[in-house]
Amino acid sequence: MSKANAEQVKAIEHSGGVLLSAGAGSGKTFVLTEHMIYIARKSLLELSPDLDQFKIDINSKFRKIVMMTFTNKAAGEIELRVKRRFQSE
Repeated sequence: MSKANAEQVKAIEHSGGVLLSAGAGSGKTFVLTEHMIYIARKSLLELSPDLDQFKIDINSKFRKIVMMTFTNKAAGEIELRVKRRFQSE
């Protein structure tokens, strides 16, 4: 995993609405991937230890996230990276 610079860390750890606008090769896909991982980790700490309630809670949290990219390729890459991170941790 790459290390985030100061501006990327701000975007990764931001809560609420975010609009990322940056040039090619600036790390937008990295930031969006890390933001999803950040949200997941933060959310897991707040969820019920009861497995059935946990499933309801996690689905509710992630259904509220809207993430858009300009290309299907970028969306697919973000999905792949997030899945890999969850599988490796």
